[in-house]
Amino acid sequence: MFDAKCAGTALLGARFLEHRATTLPATLGGAIAELGADNVVREAQRQGWDALRQYAGDWERGRYLEIY
Repeated sequence: MFDAKCAGTALLGARFLEHRATTLPATLGGAIAELGADNVVREAQRQGWDALRQYAGDWERGRYLEIY
C-alpha cells in the first residue's frame, strides 16, 4: 500500500525548525508563493510525486491488466 507520508516530510520539519518561522503569510496566495520558492519544498513535492507515480495498487493492476 502507498505510504501517504511524503519522502520529504523530515526535510520540511528540519527546514521549519531551522528558520523558526515567527509569522505566517497573510493570504493563501502568499503561502503558496513562499512554498513554491523553497527548494526543500519543491524537492519534497518531486519525491512525493515520483513515489505516487510509481505506485500501482490492486485497482490499477486489475483495471489496466484487463486492457493491456
